[in-house]
Amino acid sequence: MKVQHIFPVHIQMEDQEDEYFDRLWLETKERSKKVKASAAMNKHVPHTGRGGWDLIEKKKHIILPQLESVYKEIKSIQNSRSKLYLAGRAIYNKETQLYELEDDAYLEARNLLEKEQEMMADGSCYKNKSDPLVQVLGPEHPGRA
Repeated sequence: MKVQHIFPVHIQMEDQEDEYFDRLWLETKERSKKVKASAAMNKHVPHTGRGGWDLIEKKKHIILPQLESVYKEIKSIQNSRSKLYLAGRAIYNKETQLYELEDDAYLEARNLLEKEQEMMADGSCYKNKSDPLVQVLGPEHPGRA
């Protein structure tokens, strides 16, 4: 079955199609700008891939020792959620065949360690669903991203 758009007789079909596709193209460009602006606001991008957090959980025994050998701060972090989050932020370097952290993820690791030590010193760690990860990154937003 072939579907054909019906255009008024006095308007050439090519002109009508051009106007339609121009309008469609402009709408698509505007939508793309909104999506790019929204993505640029996202500061904490995990690199979980298709497997999601379940795959990171399975691979953390590979990723974390590699990160801990390079970034000494990670070894000092005791919170398992913080370590899992940092494992999710790790990027696989094909040249060295090791996992690495980007600069902003490394700064987050340092902030997590400082906040964890501060919370353990004053005894507020894990009270009211507040762990170092929540304190540094903000509350969770469950659901689809």
